[in-house]
Amino acid sequence: MSSSERRQEKKEKYRFLIYGGIISVFLAAYLVHLFSMQVVESLVYQNQANVVSNRSQVIPTQRGRIYDRNVTDPIASNQSSFALQITPGDLETPQSRDTLVTNLSRILHLSTSDIERLVPLRSRNFDPVKVFSNVPFQVISEIAENIDDFPALSWTPLPQRFYPEGENFAHVLGYVGDINQQELQVLFNQGYNQNSIIGKTGIEQTLDLVLKGKDGLAFNQVDVFGRRSAQPRVIQEPELGDSVVLTLDRKIQQLSIDALGGRIGTALVLNPRTGEILSLVSNPGYDPNSFYGQNGSQNFTRIQQATDSPFINRNIQSAAPPASTFKILMSIIAMEEKAIDPLHTVRCTGSIAIGDRIFRCNVPTGHGDVNLYQALAQSCNVYFYSLAYDRLRPEDIFNYAQRLGFGNLTGIDLPGEVRGLVPSREWKERTFNTPWVGGDTVNLSIGQGFMTVTPLQLSNLTASIANGGPVYTPHIVKEIRDPITLELKEQVEPTILFDSDLNRETIEIVREAMRKVITEGTANVVITTPSVTVAGKTGTAQTGDAEKKHSWFTAYAPYDTNDPRDPVVVTVWVDAANDWDWWAPKAANFILHGIYNDMTYAEVLQDLRPLWYITREMLNGEN
Repeated sequence: MSSSERRQEKKEKYRFLIYGGIISVFLAAYLVHLFSMQVVESLVYQNQANVVSNRSQVIPTQRGRIYDRNVTDPIASNQSSFALQITPGDLETPQSRDTLVTNLSRILHLSTSDIERLVPLRSRNFDPVKVFSNVPFQVISEIAENIDDFPALSWTPLPQRFYPEGENFAHVLGYVGDINQQELQVLFNQGYNQNSIIGKTGIEQTLDLVLKGKDGLAFNQVDVFGRRSAQPRVIQEPELGDSVVLTLDRKIQQLSIDALGGRIGTALVLNPRTGEILSLVSNPGYDPNSFYGQNGSQNFTRIQQATDSPFINRNIQSAAPPASTFKILMSIIAMEEKAIDPLHTVRCTGSIAIGDRIFRCNVPTGHGDVNLYQALAQSCNVYFYSLAYDRLRPEDIFNYAQRLGFGNLTGIDLPGEVRGLVPSREWKERTFNTPWVGGDTVNLSIGQGFMTVTPLQLSNLTASIANGGPVYTPHIVKEIRDPITLELKEQVEPTILFDSDLNRETIEIVREAMRKVITEGTANVVITTPSVTVAGKTGTAQTGDAEKKHSWFTAYAPYDTNDPRDPVVVTVWVDAANDWDWWAPKAANFILHGIYNDMTYAEVLQDLRPLWYITREMLNGEN
């Protein structure tokens, strides 16, 4: 073999080795990469596949129950209901969607246009879309029997709020509904989502975080189109909402409802020693159960638009002139400021001249010579006109009114409370661009004019007298309990809202004067219960229409300090929209008699008859 041939053979050998090496390197790199993909990264791809093939599903929990103070049957609970849902991917043709809309319209008693807006269009999406909540079992049963008429429709259990007492506790309990976008923006970080049910008013709103519980969570395995391909796997069980015990007494609440009757107004009973509210009635009311189900939206709108405003809790959301009940406060000011001796008399001739105006008494012929005890008992306007105009400054009245809670929030654990109004010189100049004058002062002295208070604020004033100064924060919530065992988890302790820090002599004088209202004054003919001693004050607020007057009565019992029974404050306000029948003290009489005899309203009527009946002739001159 020649040298040239050997050199050529050597070159070919080197070339083979080089090409072989390059191929080996590429092959090794490929094998390493393949190993990495198949073995090292398998867990990563497996997790990604699980994410794609699994969809989360919320398991709704049950909202906590609410009880009255006796913890017997709940006054707010849950009942079985269902949500209708549609799977867009199962709507095979446009005709199937039309069939679904038509049949849903028939069975739900809604227009096809209403249904049309809610039913999703056909798509490749196999995630169920909720279209109706709170559907009763009877409707579900009818759908199930005719399932071929409802393509792509399914249902899922959904707990529905239920109020066994109907409207009896509506203004205290409130109601629940679907969360809206504004609420979701505020509450998203507290565990709420777009499908959450949330308290809208009342205790349902105040204690929503306590009552709502915690939804469970399950995973569904789905195919590439989103269709479920296996049974759901529960990874988090739902947690029940806690139970709530209120201070209300179911029997006293019913007694107060019956005593107030169908009149527009309020009836409030509280324990002055603790601030616990035993009864809170506001008329007109509403049945929150009517907001759920097929016609819920229409019922809500109808009540919302009603001219007598059923949604307003008039105990805390409506303020009116306190009328002659304000004379309790005027008596306190007179004693605290030593403006007049309680036995000093003022002659009442039936009217008094202030500037160029004549201000009249509630008795046209006058009361004659009256001292503070007699003036409060007989509700003599002239006495308090003279007291305010001749012996006090308007600022004294403004300051004491605020000191005793008027114009301020009470802090009750219900939403929507209003402050009412304590006027001032500055307020009048700012509001009406006119100065405060003497006529404003004398009007204020009998609870007329610009002053407005809520029934709860007036109850706190009476509680201050009953307690000898301190006023406890009024509250509705008593306890938080375990949802299953009802074991106590948290208890609300009484807290002092304010202490009026009144002189002992002032308290005793005002108490005695309020007792005389019952024994020899304006309430003598109507507070007829022999079962407990009562001290209180009547009031009739003018409205500009001689035939339309607000009726007030506030009282505490027992007046007898040796009586060992728990005390109560009862305040009743009857709106001027009712035909005048001076009902506030009558209703209070029935409530007090029922409380201290453990009677129903029917039993009270039977027990007090014929003592309770009052003729119109006996009412002349009342104030």
